[in-house]
Amino acid sequence: MLKRLKVNNFALIQDLEVVFHPGMNVITGETGAGKSILIDALSLAMGKRANNLGTRNQDKKCVVEAVFQLPNNEHQEFFALNDLDFDLECIFRRELTPSGKSRSFINDTPTSLKTVAQLASHLLEIHAQYDNMQLMQSSFTMGLLDLYSESTEMQKEYMQYFNQWKRGKNQLAQLQEQQSTLLQEREFNQYLYEELSQADLQENEDMEVEGELDILSHAEELILHLAEASNTLGVEGGILDQIRRIQHSFSKLPLTDLNQKLQSILLELEDLSQEIESQRDKVNVNPERLQELNDRLASINALKNKHRATDIEGLLSKQKDLEQRLLTGNELDSEIAELSSSLEALFEQLELQANKLHAKRRDHVEQLSHALNHPLKEVGMSHSVIKLILGEDKELNAFGRSILDIQLSSDKGQNFGSLKQMASGGELSRINLIAKSIAGSSTGISCSVLDEIDSGVSGEVARKVGGIMRGMSDNQQLIVITHLAQIASLGHKHFYVLKQDEGKIQTKIQELDQDGRVHEIAKMISGEQLTESAIEQSKSLLNN
Repeated sequence: MLKRLKVNNFALIQDLEVVFHPGMNVITGETGAGKSILIDALSLAMGKRANNLGTRNQDKKCVVEAVFQLPNNEHQEFFALNDLDFDLECIFRRELTPSGKSRSFINDTPTSLKTVAQLASHLLEIHAQYDNMQLMQSSFTMGLLDLYSESTEMQKEYMQYFNQWKRGKNQLAQLQEQQSTLLQEREFNQYLYEELSQADLQENEDMEVEGELDILSHAEELILHLAEASNTLGVEGGILDQIRRIQHSFSKLPLTDLNQKLQSILLELEDLSQEIESQRDKVNVNPERLQELNDRLASINALKNKHRATDIEGLLSKQKDLEQRLLTGNELDSEIAELSSSLEALFEQLELQANKLHAKRRDHVEQLSHALNHPLKEVGMSHSVIKLILGEDKELNAFGRSILDIQLSSDKGQNFGSLKQMASGGELSRINLIAKSIAGSSTGISCSVLDEIDSGVSGEVARKVGGIMRGMSDNQQLIVITHLAQIASLGHKHFYVLKQDEGKIQTKIQELDQDGRVHEIAKMISGEQLTESAIEQSKSLLNN
């Protein structure tokens, strides 16, 4: 339940704190005093976007704090998953800076608006005068029917499997899309892979081919120069002979260092001569090999251009990638087959559960219809009849196969139409209130705010509407904003909102004692000019 609301520097509120109580808390006050501003502030703390909500003093930040008493430890897992400190007293705080920046906190830990709103949705429900869309939502109306047919747990179990099935279907669709893309590419990829595979590329082959090709391309010139070098070095009277003669003549002289150098030069020249001879023997004019190498290099370069590779390593990497793509396609086939089989088994299980759910709902839909119709006369809708039509969908949905349509007749059942078309705003509010009272505490919401949903009723009907609210407050905390004395008198606690002029207009709120309640309810009956009759009526309403 909501224990406390603190508001600072928001709209007409400068500084305000209100402590709420269990049961039915009613809030009254003059039109424009700021009753709805309180609800706007509460909404802000609980994750509502601050689009049209502003600070009072543009130079200071706005701070709104809502303190909730959690009923038990059932939300502890949510706190753990979102890295929040858990406490049975949970504090929501929202800050708006003058620059427009917004920050949200749960138990003093900064968090996102999405996280705040998720937790708030389990603790608080705000229902405004023209906000009756809940009646049009299948989750709410089907929830009522499941409550009556004792199918709530079965529906929860079904929903878990249904969500699992939907996730599986989405995964299967993604895999099939991936498979379709791979199938379209597979033939071409197979061709590219085989082309590279048959090319039998070797690491650094292009560099080796270019080296050999360079030699063969200059074979005749190389042979000529190598022969010339060989003759210069090795023929009789050549360089080697001359060095040998010099070394021989110096060997008889005491020139040790010089002799050693000559000996070293001679050895180097002999090695060079042998290597030249070896190279000359290797170099051949071979037009066939030259053509073969040219063809191989052209083939390698064509593959490089085709695959935008700069070297052999790039081509080998491309070949490996193509091989992996082809293998992935085969693995996908197996994965799709396995997932499809699993989804078929899950679908069969869902169908059985859906049929059981529908049968139970069908057996209890009339009971829910009666429960909704029974209070209509008391809330001023004596000529209205609600009809629930339970249909069956061809496809599985979030509620099995069940489709629930709510229709309304305003002429005692002669002509029915959709609830949205047939009911006025006030009638929708009253029907919604009846539905909420039936749901009771089963929704798990610990606090509901009813913001002037008593539009279009008065007199004894207003008293009956208030009675429904009072009954609801047995199971959850209610905060009721009303302009009707009959409803205000039924609250366990009564708060009065007023505007005060303290240099600037400010919204204030005060909890009324018994005398204050008598006075305020009398004003709601007769206006500012209090009469003895109004005071007596006020006392009578409070006593009854």
